[in-house]
Amino acid sequence: MRMRLPSSGLVIALTLVVVAVVEFSVEELIRQHELRREQEHTLSTLNGVRARIEKLIYRDLYVVRALATHIAASPDIDQAGFSSYVEQLLRKPTALRHVTAAPNLTIRFMHPLGPATRRCSAPTTSRSPPRAKPSTTPSCGEP
Repeated sequence: MRMRLPSSGLVIALTLVVVAVVEFSVEELIRQHELRREQEHTLSTLNGVRARIEKLIYRDLYVVRALATHIAASPDIDQAGFSSYVEQLLRKPTALRHVTAAPNLTIRFMHPLGPATRRCSAPTTSRSPPRAKPSTTPSCGEP
């Protein structure tokens, strides 16, 4: 029995199939590598954003805790002392823009104290003010 060698057409066809499979496999590996690299870059960017947001949140929490401690340690603080202390705390960039303190659940201090906040401030006396008739002036939060 004599073995017959495959024809050159069959050899060429098998070679082309093998080359195509190898090329497809290499392209798939390259695509997966690029996808992995892109995911790592995105994750790195998101970790940086998360770290910056956490830093801002912790900074604001520090300001709030420091202010609460200061008010507890200085129960006789007045509006000027409150504003001065808040200005010192807000020298570094923070997301806090308006700060209000309510010792004993009564709003007594606001910073900054502008025309709109003066209108919103609660009376500092212990008795309640008489009820006024409805007015046409805007209330807190309205333009």
